[in-house]
Amino acid sequence: MTILKTQLSTFLLRNKLLLKELVTDLSKQFKYVSLLGADTVGTTYNVSVSGSGVNDSNWKERVFVVRDLTA
Repeated sequence: MTILKTQLSTFLLRNKLLLKELVTDLSKQFKYVSLLGADTVGTTYNVSVSGSGVNDSNWKERVFVVRDLTA
């Protein structure tokens, strides 16, 4: 069995303090603030009769969602 491991996002790590500051600032206005961040990179898996391969794809996504849950 093969276990696939992913690396922790350097983008999210670099912005961790900024994101904490954002939550602190928003918490001054709202009772509850939720922040979700994602940084994903696609991987291509190829399998054929002659062989198989794993490659990086050019599919990437960086997204943040900030919600005020007081409403």
